[in-house]
Amino acid sequence: MPPVSVVSTPGPTTSFKGAAPPLLVALDLGTNTTLMLTARIANGIIVEQSEQARTTRLGEGVAETGSLRPEAVSRTLAAVSDFLADIPAGSPLFGVAVGTSALRDACNRDWFLDAFEARFGVRPHILSGAEEAAATFAGAASSQPGDAGVVTLDIGGGSTEIAVGTPGCCRLARSLDLGCVRFAERFRLVEAASADQVAAARQAAVDILQPACGAIGQALDPNRPVRIVASGGTAVTFAAMSLGLAAHSREGIEGYVAPTAQVVRTGEELASLSSRERTRISRVDIDRARVLPAGLLIFGEALRLLGAADCLVTCRGLRYGLLLQVRRGQIAPTWQDV
Repeated sequence: MPPVSVVSTPGPTTSFKGAAPPLLVALDLGTNTTLMLTARIANGIIVEQSEQARTTRLGEGVAETGSLRPEAVSRTLAAVSDFLADIPAGSPLFGVAVGTSALRDACNRDWFLDAFEARFGVRPHILSGAEEAAATFAGAASSQPGDAGVVTLDIGGGSTEIAVGTPGCCRLARSLDLGCVRFAERFRLVEAASADQVAAARQAAVDILQPACGAIGQALDPNRPVRIVASGGTAVTFAAMSLGLAAHSREGIEGYVAPTAQVVRTGEELASLSSRERTRISRVDIDRARVLPAGLLIFGEALRLLGAADCLVTCRGLRYGLLLQVRRGQIAPTWQDV
């Protein structure tokens, strides 16, 4: 897809009245992982309650064939069913369900959307690259002070989003066809890879990232200190590994400082191992282990091209950004029990 420019501004904020404020829900039907964030409003602020994640590999084979596989659709629908089953019966909901890169690219996405609607009574919104970039920035940048200059970086299964601005205002963003699933499959990094395979993947990542990172660099305010903030599965998994925590464990991960050199080195080390060996080192499941080196390769090259010695990791990203946006009226809600 071509690069996208995004300017986002706050809109009117939905207020909730009544004895039972709704549970806020953001369901992310990702290329590698299906995730659902739930939150409540406390003193006018969105406060995260829980996040569920399951590696469902919805985008398995999409880059090669252009189509979703039946088994991938079944895995994803089963995960959503389990996630929604955990919501107390009768709880009013307000939120959004979205699809990202895999559903953008799949020629048979309507089949998935029809099956989803038949099963759950609602139809997900497929985010464009521009929408995903803006929502990801909104979430990740919200972890920083209001006047801070922020560059956000999110490596997903099928795409990478890079953006710059201040919290609440995304000035420029790029959404790129560059993700851990896409690269793991293309360069055969799923299992132990040769040095030549890793080098080829790295060069391809640089070729895609360089124009976007250059544009982001030119958009920086030279008079404002800037912090790079990374969100998404690759960054959060790296932080958890480094801290000896389970993946998607929020405690301790928020604000972790990830050194660029360590990201690059870890990616290279894991790429040379089998997926089984990676699980023992990284404490992730086998499905995440298959794509983690590719994600770290992209992560490290993006940081190097941005000239960053390190970055902050945040558990906020696309899903928190979606809750901000749906509350501001910037995206239509999927659930609206208000």
